[in-house]
Amino acid sequence: MAITMKDIDALMARINGERKYGDVGYYYAMGAYGGWKFVQIVNESGGVRDVFPRLGYGSKRDLYNALTSFIEGRDEAATLAHYGIK
Repeated sequence: MAITMKDIDALMARINGERKYGDVGYYYAMGAYGGWKFVQIVNESGGVRDVFPRLGYGSKRDLYNALTSFIEGRDEAATLAHYGIK
């Protein structure tokens, strides 16, 4: 199955929740060099950080897999916090 930007956008919507583009903390897919990477806005001037710096620009499938892992990791952290597990 081919991964489309619609698939990526659905995961981004899940990650961002109520955040809007331009808000500090907003995540988005940055495209360049024929690939994609996952970045987050970190200041009011629009500066970004690469969330997965070791991946660089990859295919849509690479980005989709990274986003899925990010969501699963965030959910796991919330579960551990809920149970008070360190």
